[in-house]
Amino acid sequence: MVPTIIIASTVTALYWGIFSTLLIKPTAVITGGANLTVAHQQMFMDFVASKVAPKIGNPEKDDIEKKKMPESLNFLQDSVLATLLCMIIAVAVIMLVLGGDGIAYLRDDLFGQSTYKNPVIFLLYVSITLTADLWVLLAGVRMFVGELMMSFKGISEKLLPGAVAGVDCAAIYGFAPKSVVLGFLCGAVGQIVGVIILIVSGSPIVLIPSFIPLFFDGATVGIFANKFGGWKALVIICFCTGLIQIFGSALAVSMLELTWWQGVSDYATIWVVITAIFKGIGSLLGIPVVG
Repeated sequence: MVPTIIIASTVTALYWGIFSTLLIKPTAVITGGANLTVAHQQMFMDFVASKVAPKIGNPEKDDIEKKKMPESLNFLQDSVLATLLCMIIAVAVIMLVLGGDGIAYLRDDLFGQSTYKNPVIFLLYVSITLTADLWVLLAGVRMFVGELMMSFKGISEKLLPGAVAGVDCAAIYGFAPKSVVLGFLCGAVGQIVGVIILIVSGSPIVLIPSFIPLFFDGATVGIFANKFGGWKALVIICFCTGLIQIFGSALAVSMLELTWWQGVSDYATIWVVITAIFKGIGSLLGIPVVG
């Protein structure tokens, strides 16, 4: 196992080091020059979004953060309510895909809430719970990043001049709250369409999107897409990201004969390629790839 550990750790370190570094300048534009960069599992897709977005839209004219919403939609200015609405829509679609037996499994075995026999009440319970969990997580991340940046300041000034802290993607959500909601929604729509395509095409693999790729990828990619190309770029790129997450994950599951996959966008793109390369090398050398 020693060669496996050495190779895996080296490739992983290169991934985190290279792609978090590529995001230093784009993240500085988003945060107004903050000494940090995004270090999360959609770094590659964030970088792609920052480069592709200017070719789709105009960030000066179409920046969603500068747009005023109609009075009838003013409640969406509250990011918690907007997130809850998105959660209700996404969870409802997932429940429709799962069907009665799948909903019963979620209710009784995963959530342990067998008393919620009414599917609408259970839908509201799941959506509210996920929204609350998310905002507790975001509050914790902001607290952690705030402390981290204070302690990192000495390192960047004395030990490693010019060093930048790589932080969780949620640290930049406060700079673009509208992009977070719209990016999540468009990414969720892309994933749902991807799942429907798998079902309609008779694919032996059908993926149910999990919470992390459903929210964090769409929100984060959406921030980069909007900042460099406006809301039109956000809608297109986040929708495509959702499709990529589903099809890339399905390819990885098929290739490795697994029953699950970490469906964030980098794992559905660059890590699928890396996995295929290693599997090819393993086949040439007679080394089995264990899923």
